[in-house]
Amino acid sequence: MSKGKNSIKPLAKARSISGGNLEGDTVLKIVKKLGDKYLFDLVRDYDLDDPESYEGGVFLHEGDLQVNGDFKVDEQGALLLIVQGDLDVSGLFQDWSEFGILIVTGNLRARDIVTSGNLRVGKNLEAEKAVIGDYNDGGAGIGGNLTCKLFFPSDHSFAVDGEIQADHIIEIDDDAKELIELFGADFEDSDGQFNFEKLLADSRSGKLKIPKGEDSAAKKRKMLPYITKKKNKKSNAKKEL
Repeated sequence: MSKGKNSIKPLAKARSISGGNLEGDTVLKIVKKLGDKYLFDLVRDYDLDDPESYEGGVFLHEGDLQVNGDFKVDEQGALLLIVQGDLDVSGLFQDWSEFGILIVTGNLRARDIVTSGNLRVGKNLEAEKAVIGDYNDGGAGIGGNLTCKLFFPSDHSFAVDGEIQADHIIEIDDDAKELIELFGADFEDSDGQFNFEKLLADSRSGKLKIPKGEDSAAKKRKMLPYITKKKNKKSNAKKEL
């Protein structure tokens, strides 16, 4: 993926409720098709056709969306963003608070992915480097595979219907000393604990160096509670971390 800044606003071609070319019923129908009751109830609680009743805009981008550079959803002024297609980001993808919602019906690809809101991806979630969960509210639902070099969900909820393919899978209760040995002495804070904030900062800036080789990812992959196998087409249950 190439580096660079956006020459145009990423959502310039998106329809929006505030712009008068998108209706709340249209949004609700799209969300309802996902079969995610929690997400549907969350969206329905907003009076979508009254933009003054909530902070942030409601956007619908029809077709694939390519972003050259970083894509921080909060900087787009979006409370709810639906991309009907793939979302490709050459730099950092970052969503926002537990109130924010991003729905990508296709694949989401980026250099690094940091999620702290409500993220739903219909197909695969792919990062060249890291996928990191930040904040314990909200959650991510992935309809396909999750692929990256480093997967660190922290205390953020993930539900993955496919496979997790990662060189390193870090869990929140992993031993701090082992993590410091893995990432280096720079990741030890003043209390002798693993510095998660540095991990976030390095990932956001693109400076995060992924440790070489594989750790116990293969062993962890067999025990991960956030991988869900669909036994048949009728089954749509998801376990959360």
